[in-house]
Amino acid sequence: MTNSNEKTFETKFLDKYPSIRQVVNKSPEFLTWKNQLPIILIDGIKFYLIGGSGSIGADQQKEEDELIYSWARKNGIVSEADIDRFASE
Repeated sequence: MTNSNEKTFETKFLDKYPSIRQVVNKSPEFLTWKNQLPIILIDGIKFYLIGGSGSIGADQQKEEDELIYSWARKNGIVSEADIDRFASE
């Protein structure tokens, strides 16, 4: 988020479907992975650093909702159809 009043797409999606956030946050695999990520603070906002491995990899900074959203997509908790429906609303 660029400021406290502007929500990311991922946050808006998870706000509409809070059960996804709850399911992912209860996943031991997600929690283990998240807890191993480096954390940085920028303007008081916590970001997790991911990526950076391999010749084309680059570090990415993601807020927690972005991590949850990505995990949900990667693990089939959220489908592309769900995302498309939300985006078209």
